Amino acid sequence: MKILVLAIVLIMAATIVQHQPKAFGEISTLTPPANTITVNGTSFTIPYTITGGTVTMIQADTDTKTIDVDIQSSNGGNLTITLPTTLINAYQNASLEPEYIHNAKNVAHLVIMNKNHGVHYTEVDTFENRTLTIPFHHGNSTIEIKGTYMIPEFGPLASAILIISIISVIVISKSHFKL
Repeated sequence: MKILVLAIVLIMAATIVQHQPKAFGEISTLTPPANTITVNGTSFTIPYTITGGTVTMIQADTDTKTIDVDIQSSNGGNLTITLPTTLINAYQNASLEPEYIHNAKNVAHLVIMNKNHGVHYTEVDTFENRTLTIPFHHGNSTIEIKGTYMIPEFGPLASAILIISIISVIVISKSHFKL
């Protein structure tokens, strides 16, 4: 009976850790000229080019599933940025929010905002990356790229806790119930 209670407690602990949305959320920052950002222990290269301005910072927020790109601009211009789909992506039926639009092939798209307004952008989508070309206007601004998925916060941690729990139950059960 004690083993069963221990197993249930350990499995509940693993589940709680895996589903706590705010406890361990991470905001990661990339400051140019660098183009590598580390999110939840994984490094991602984010190539970008910009015309008509400069990128001052790129941030990834795992809680809101967004990439924010801060831009200084004396003119309008375009930001072309390549985002790995393992970092951020948009999946069909992943969100009930109406802002997630789908094209004629019913493929989900990232939502791009600038000054709380939707931005029309072009996209080249591959299995590994999404390359976005996003126009912007004169002045300082932040382009927000929102997805339905961002690198899991607790994937390896929750799995490790579950494995340790199972091993603990086996070891304890063998020591208590010698055949």
